[in-house]
Amino acid sequence: MDIDKLPETANIKSNYYTYETFIPFYNKISLSDDMFPKNTSCEVKILNVNINPLMEYSMEDSHIKVQGKINYKIASEFTFLTPKGERSVSLILSHFALNLDRYLVFIDSNLFQSFYVSLICNNINSSLILSKYKYELNKLLFRGDFKFNIMMEYKGDIENGSFEGDLHHWIIPSISSKLVTIVEKFKDISPMEGLKFAVLNTEGEDSTAIMYQRFHGKKGTTLKGYSFFLSGDIPLFDNFAEIVIKNKSDSFEEIIFKASVNSTGNTPWSLWSYELNVEDDYILEARVKNQGDPIFQSVLALDGIHLLKT
Repeated sequence: MDIDKLPETANIKSNYYTYETFIPFYNKISLSDDMFPKNTSCEVKILNVNINPLMEYSMEDSHIKVQGKINYKIASEFTFLTPKGERSVSLILSHFALNLDRYLVFIDSNLFQSFYVSLICNNINSSLILSKYKYELNKLLFRGDFKFNIMMEYKGDIENGSFEGDLHHWIIPSISSKLVTIVEKFKDISPMEGLKFAVLNTEGEDSTAIMYQRFHGKKGTTLKGYSFFLSGDIPLFDNFAEIVIKNKSDSFEEIIFKASVNSTGNTPWSLWSYELNVEDDYILEARVKNQGDPIFQSVLALDGIHLLKT
């Protein structure tokens, strides 16, 4: 299968480039005559395919590579019909593995800062080949492909804004080092973008979790992102979270997201944005604070933070 090179990119307004590639698979299982009742016809239907990928992806100078294997199970239903219309059903669960050590796509690594991959089974079909000879087994064939959806994030002034992998490019004061984590899901909340997001969590009375990033912003660009706030506290203890933008000299500070126990209560993922009016060196800071109560803590989550060109 050919590996495509991404097109040249200029004047990027979108933060992502999405690329799809397909890797085919072909499997065969043998079935004895004992499985097939005499004087019956047979129909085969695939019920589902369960995928368990055990793979590592890497972005190198000129490509994204995958190494590992895909374990997968195919559940098939056999329906047997007699000339009198009598019907019987059998189920078969088949186990397979596909080993991979290959390039998925060639890229210009100067354009992209991170990527993530999703995987599904695509276009699977089956065919049953009944033996014409006494000592030859019947065969069930499976054909299909695995679809890799690769989303690559262009480099920009905000780095690692979707928190894929770790917290690189974000500064976390030592007092907050154990309070900021990357998760794939928090309670029943999934990421807004990619596979992971950042969570700032208070811990103890009057504790504060802080995370920030320095960046250079040009006039007319728009900073945007998603956040949610959760707290189990009561109005007496007005725990709060806020996201602020300020310049390097601290002569300017603007709150671009704020939530608290009293003002908003718990929030869903919420989009926030701020247009920069002056080219300058800025700091984007997120913080969540517990106000006095040592029992109930609060959470601020972040995802999908980008500086968009206009």
